Amino acid sequence: MRKTLSERSSLAKIPQSTLVAAALSSNPVAAALRPAPATGARPGRGARHIESVSVSSAVAPAAGVSKQSIPGRSSALKPGHKLATPVRRSITMYRYRHDATMSHNPGPETELTTKLRVQSFIERATRLWEDLRYKQHRLRSDTYRVAVGSAEADLYALSKSEYLDFARLPERGILEELLSDLRPDDIFYDLGANLGLYACLAADVLDTTIVAFEPHPKNADRLARNAELNGSKVAVHRVALAASSGSAQMKLSPGFGPDNLGSAGHTLLTEYYEEESESVPVTKLRGDEFVAEERAPPPTALKIDVEGTEMDVLQGLDSTLSRPECRLVYCEVHEDRLDSQGYSVSDVSDFLASRGFSVERRSIDGYQSFIRAEKV
Repeated sequence: MRKTLSERSSLAKIPQSTLVAAALSSNPVAAALRPAPATGARPGRGARHIESVSVSSAVAPAAGVSKQSIPGRSSALKPGHKLATPVRRSITMYRYRHDATMSHNPGPETELTTKLRVQSFIERATRLWEDLRYKQHRLRSDTYRVAVGSAEADLYALSKSEYLDFARLPERGILEELLSDLRPDDIFYDLGANLGLYACLAADVLDTTIVAFEPHPKNADRLARNAELNGSKVAVHRVALAASSGSAQMKLSPGFGPDNLGSAGHTLLTEYYEEESESVPVTKLRGDEFVAEERAPPPTALKIDVEGTEMDVLQGLDSTLSRPECRLVYCEVHEDRLDSQGYSVSDVSDFLASRGFSVERRSIDGYQSFIRAEKV
């Protein structure tokens, strides 16, 4: 008797839990989908998190599963749930496509192709689920609450990319360490403040005014709105700190226009992107000049995220960093961009060490490396 499709498929011989675990172990997108545990909401500012649904229980099928027993009917997504039908449809289509593929190519699958097939499905299902989460979130609110340790801030999330940045929060580990290092009386400079994530969270733990620098016009507007939303004391300076003062062009990531918000790798390195991309005019200001003009008190702590111009910024802050009261620096480092200018991460570390800092390199899985520098 001719064998059935499910018998010919090696997927049918592997337990569902094994397939899902294998795919998730190499799929940071799916793993990141699981939100952090909910934290207590600040009185009067109701929590805005979306209820979590396990990826493994909601979207992971096994070959040979009938349409009537699709996992979308589990307790995670009950029948009749308004989000269940699209997810079940995706699972059903995956099963049909897999069976059709096997009917034309009945040869045995290797363990690698099995893993890649399941991983590809989970990635597609993850994107679908993220779309649904974002649309449901927008029906509830225009803002998203980010909580890191004892600090929290409400931030406008008016696009899917903004929402996912805040929901995933890949730099949570760095944020937790930085916020725990800050003292209530610190003067905190946020260089490359972007939409205000660091600035607003820092404002929640400090008694002083945050000094934020963001040269991108639209990002600076959103930064100011986020600060106002939280009642945060944030002074927004629409300039890029650099080694010299003047004007410059900020190169936007390919595919981004002047109205797109978020960093997405925008940089003052105008020759970095080989692809054609747009740019916006910005103003540069030497950091030591900013401090000398007493536009704000000298910093005691700084966060630097400037997409490759780390050395340029540090050189412009030479005198400021040498001050004894300047005690803490968190600097995101972009090795490839530094290399394009003839610098290295070691050059950044050596510069800070020569100004009296003890330097350590920090990294988070799947995220950019940071340098933590402190005077002891």
